[in-house]
Amino acid sequence: MCEEEYILSKDTLNTIYEHVFDAGSELCSYLELKSGKELKIIVDTLTQGDIQNNRKTCKNIGKSSGFLYHSHPFSSRSYPSAEDIVKVLKYNFKVSVIATRWGIYTIKNPIKKQIDDEDYYLSRILKMVDVIGRMENKKGFVSEKYLKPEDFKGDFHSKYYVKTLTDNEIKIIRDELENIYRFTRLKLTFCPWSYLL
Repeated sequence: MCEEEYILSKDTLNTIYEHVFDAGSELCSYLELKSGKELKIIVDTLTQGDIQNNRKTCKNIGKSSGFLYHSHPFSSRSYPSAEDIVKVLKYNFKVSVIATRWGIYTIKNPIKKQIDDEDYYLSRILKMVDVIGRMENKKGFVSEKYLKPEDFKGDFHSKYYVKTLTDNEIKIIRDELENIYRFTRLKLTFCPWSYLL
């Protein structure tokens, strides 16, 4: 993983890769810290998400470990939402790991900062993640709500949901994560699948 403080075992990486590319809905769980640096899924807390207000979402169950995980399935956006980021501040999680079609994002709250005005943070962070969203749109992303049944025939995944990134696109993502860091003091990293598997 490109995150230096924590690692995911090969088995965990393979599992979350399957969550992204084989599951039709978001999956979430808490993670446990093993042997100092290694994060593993707490299987008893793994739950499948649902769709609420036209958005894929997932609710964690069980006692929080302070380490959060969820996937964005293949046809979802390939970056953390503003809500994903604000959640780390609002509930003071140590780490949140988000697996997407492009790779893995890690969000850490090293100074244990918490927020009072959630809406203020959401609106500012949304502007930053929208930069990544516009890049994704240029790569051909189309929300499923705009597709017709015939669009899903053939190799529609490669047409609408490109999973590879250029070096310049990785830089754009990392630049926006740096902007979010300057605003929130959260440490955000992005690691493409090509670096991990």
